[in-house]
Amino acid sequence: MKNKTLTASQWIFLIPAAALLITSAIFITSLYSRRSQPPAATPSRSDMEEVSDVQEPENPESTGKSESTEASQAAPPDEKQSSTAPAQRSESRLLTKGLEACGADIASLETEQIILVHGTSGSRAEVVLCEKQSNEVWRSVKGFSFQGFVGKNGISRDKSEGDKTTPAGLFPLTLAFGTHSSPDTSMKYRQITKKSYWVDDPDSKKYNQWVEGNTDADWNSAEKLSKYSRQYEYAVVIGYNQNPTVPGKGSAIFLHCGTNATVGCVAVDRDSMKSILKRLDRTKNPYILIF
Repeated sequence: MKNKTLTASQWIFLIPAAALLITSAIFITSLYSRRSQPPAATPSRSDMEEVSDVQEPENPESTGKSESTEASQAAPPDEKQSSTAPAQRSESRLLTKGLEACGADIASLETEQIILVHGTSGSRAEVVLCEKQSNEVWRSVKGFSFQGFVGKNGISRDKSEGDKTTPAGLFPLTLAFGTHSSPDTSMKYRQITKKSYWVDDPDSKKYNQWVEGNTDADWNSAEKLSKYSRQYEYAVVIGYNQNPTVPGKGSAIFLHCGTNATVGCVAVDRDSMKSILKRLDRTKNPYILIF
């Protein structure tokens, strides 16, 4: 029997084939080994919580969130603040501040409308109309916040005739008046005539009162209302120094049209005054709070 030997050309063919078989065997063995291993365990919620507990807290500055922002996000819906809440709180504090300044208690007020006049600088003032809601909470009326003006010498707690100051305090708005015959208002209204005067003579029995004509005048000084047709086109009497009237403590204090300092009244521009007059409701017993 003869021994068979492989030729060189046969070896050249067999060596690559053998290498391919070995490589395939290694791949199949590795694949089988991976499939036979159990799957990796997914971390449980408790495991993740334990991990988060040991993480360092984030710096609010690095995340762009403040502690107050996070607290607001965590608050229940009924405790979250609306976009108008800061303004409402501000006006509520302003009302409380003004009432405290004049020694009045808001709970005892028999009114549902108050015009706030807050002196800001010199003769300038912030004028805001507030109304009591059905839940007894006071709110500002949208669109009724105006730039206003008071006396040339500011606001005073001790006003006297001719001192060019506006009196501080809480006063009723008693009478609307002006040059028009029938303006749009529910307030009691009186039209100015050529014979309309407001007496400012402390020695007169008619001191700080509206009078028609001067036939039986007992005064040496009085303001002729028709002379100020621009300022008094729309106006409301501020019930200062009335019931009782003290001679020399000031007279003719009004809320009227104007865009500069007054000699003791409160002024807002014409359109604002017209809007205020339209909004005022005498059934709500309106007041004005000056401070």
